[in-house]
Amino acid sequence: MVSHKWQTGVDTAGPGVWAVTPQIIDGHGGVGPVAVGNAPGPRDGVAGIPQPCVVVAKRNRGGGISMNIRIGPDLGYGTWYDTGGYTAGDIAVTSDANGWVFAFAITGDGKLMIKHQNSSGCHEDVNGANWSDSKVVGG
Repeated sequence: MVSHKWQTGVDTAGPGVWAVTPQIIDGHGGVGPVAVGNAPGPRDGVAGIPQPCVVVAKRNRGGGISMNIRIGPDLGYGTWYDTGGYTAGDIAVTSDANGWVFAFAITGDGKLMIKHQNSSGCHEDVNGANWSDSKVVGG
């Protein structure tokens, strides 16, 4: 389970105004750190990406990667998607200048697993057509 707390405003005299109650983002179980990445958008000086998204990735109870996407600006998160495979360690999430989000993990046999978007924007179903199949590369 992952918890997320929203910043609801800006307080110039302090650290900001935060939601009182966190949003609980249920998942597929598992333990360990959560990787979070976001696609660049207009606030980052990238005007061509109309709907940047925030991606949360976590190692699930089966040892694979589960991912969840914030479904729009100032909105909550959607469904967790199990991308399959087996990871031996932590997951990293990042994006490129085109707004494609990438997730990386090391497999049980030491290879690199990569999952990425096929286009910019916020595409919730990470097992759908707008995301690549998980690819494994290396030795």
